[in-house]
Amino acid sequence: MKPNLSTFRLNLILAGVAMMAFAITGCLERKEEIRVRPDGAVQITARFKGTADELSGPFALPDAQNGWTVKQIARSEEAKETTEGNEGDDTKAASEEKERILEATASFAADAALPSTFGDGTEVYLEFPTRVWRESRSDGTYVHFRRRYVPRPFAFVNKFKQVLVEDELQALEQEGKEFKDLDRSEKKKIMQSFARFEAHKQIELLRRATGAVSVDSMQAAWLHGCNALNGVFEEFIDTDLDRVLDEMTEDEAGDKLEAIGESLPKRAVSAFFNEFRKRSDSGSLVENLKLAFEREALRFRITEAMRTHAFEISLELPGEIVAYDVNAEVVDGKIVWDFNGEYFCDRTVELMATSKLSDEAAKMR
Repeated sequence: MKPNLSTFRLNLILAGVAMMAFAITGCLERKEEIRVRPDGAVQITARFKGTADELSGPFALPDAQNGWTVKQIARSEEAKETTEGNEGDDTKAASEEKERILEATASFAADAALPSTFGDGTEVYLEFPTRVWRESRSDGTYVHFRRRYVPRPFAFVNKFKQVLVEDELQALEQEGKEFKDLDRSEKKKIMQSFARFEAHKQIELLRRATGAVSVDSMQAAWLHGCNALNGVFEEFIDTDLDRVLDEMTEDEAGDKLEAIGESLPKRAVSAFFNEFRKRSDSGSLVENLKLAFEREALRFRITEAMRTHAFEISLELPGEIVAYDVNAEVVDGKIVWDFNGEYFCDRTVELMATSKLSDEAAKMR
């Protein structure tokens, strides 16, 4: 499933609006084939297809340390054919050679715990508790499958993007303009909007971090810290933005904006903690808040990256398929779910299916 972003918006974000650390990771393909035996044993094969950059994270992938047999294909067969058949077309071959496929396989005995994450067991990474079990009833033996994708908090930041940025993006989209087509005033206006959005984003991440660290008795320190953070962005808007636009050519726009997007939020968060520390009576509180903020920032970065990932889950159950949830379809005798990462932003995604075993298969244990 394609991400819910128009070509215009993707180009606009990547070309300049993303200066405020709003880069979108490409559309990584994530496919799982889950095969359940009549006795309840399970084999899972997970395949991840994308460029080297898309596979580099920050999300987690299966690894050998967690019991997976993992292999990587350096480039796809299409890239090999391109290289062999078009030796003179170096640009196309080099581009396609960047594609990688990571394949991971694991087998699980009947009633064994199935993977609930590819991460480190914390809620920072995507969680998908999965269960397979048999049920004996008066009318026969059933096999049930259930997987739940745990909601990823997103709206708490995304709301500010809607309020501060969406109207301007929609106006430019209606005019059919990309970032390179904007005049100076338009570029300045939209960069101001994203700078202010990024200030709110960092404060919201800090606010979520306080859920793990109590700062109720330090409201003044908190407010001074937030003002210091916001001041870094306002200073950029008031004193640096015109200079950046004056010095920036079309050829260097991407690199320059990317550099700003890296440095400005870091300086702003540093300003928050410098101010907060000056007014705090507890150095350990400051350090704990820093750790909690880094955790929340990583969680959000992972969620933002996965929004454009395409998920396809294929389930093969033994016996006769008797029921499955409304988001699935049966293709060649397998139950298939197809969705992208936006589906589990702020909501639960559940995959459920049931089959009925034949009398002979039901005896297998």
